[in-house]
Amino acid sequence: MVVVIVPHARPYSHFAVYFQNATCARHFVYAFIVIVSSSVLLIVSGYLREKKFLLFKSVVDAANLLMNDNAGIRYGNLHRADVFVIVPLTLTGIIVMNSIVSLLQSFITSPIYQPQINSLHDLYESSVQILEDKFRKDKTVELLENRTGFGEWSGKVQGIYYDQRTEAIETFQNSIAFLATDSNTNSYLEVQKRLGLEAFHTLRDTFFSKQLMAYMVEKEFPYKECLSDIVHRLNGAGLIEKWNNDELLKYTKSLLNRNRKSQLVNASNKIEFVVPTVVWCGWIASGVVFICELIWNLKKKLLSGKQTH
Repeated sequence: MVVVIVPHARPYSHFAVYFQNATCARHFVYAFIVIVSSSVLLIVSGYLREKKFLLFKSVVDAANLLMNDNAGIRYGNLHRADVFVIVPLTLTGIIVMNSIVSLLQSFITSPIYQPQINSLHDLYESSVQILEDKFRKDKTVELLENRTGFGEWSGKVQGIYYDQRTEAIETFQNSIAFLATDSNTNSYLEVQKRLGLEAFHTLRDTFFSKQLMAYMVEKEFPYKECLSDIVHRLNGAGLIEKWNNDELLKYTKSLLNRNRKSQLVNASNKIEFVVPTVVWCGWIASGVVFICELIWNLKKKLLSGKQTH
């Protein structure tokens, strides 16, 4: 029996995913570079103007401006060197904060799960593509149109090479739909159950045909009738079903082992992000800045004491 396999409803991305991308991806690197470079410029400008080493104040000002917190800055009293740093940072902070607020609003107002596909009509209305071997695409389109009686399915069925389709299915890409035999479907569902995945589910009430099995032989094969009788007797004894089940079991084990190895590799290469890491880094950075301030002030007092004597 040929059945339709569709992706399982997936939850929308959690806020932690956005937070992880903002802190671990290139955004964090850019923000760090901006804060460091801006702080250096503000420190140099303040030292040349007031002869003071304002490290902590410069870093805080740069970080606050990126967060659009500019209440303590008097733009009319800024020197030209400070204007070239602070005004662009203020505009950047407005853009960044508006983006974060929009992101929070879209996350809070979004539903928890994406729509579940439970019928061919749901599949047709969704954006999910049906993967099919490019040489069987026309046949699949014809089956779907005859089965449903509505719509133009040629745009929903994507014809690709057999190896590409197999790779997408066997790696459980939960953004595709496809057709498979009932036996292969059981293998996919069993493997994803053991792996703890929720990639696919089947439209069990939607099937197309019962598949018949045949063996190809040469047209002039002399023992064709005899072979046909042997095949029927093997089938009646249940041997063909047993052989198919044995092959299916081997395929299921092989698919399970390959995906387990892939999960181990992905887990070893994945850098997990935890919020306490940011907290500890912040405390360490604050401690370093505080110590630098103490050392600088102590050095400054010693130098002023020597000059007095």
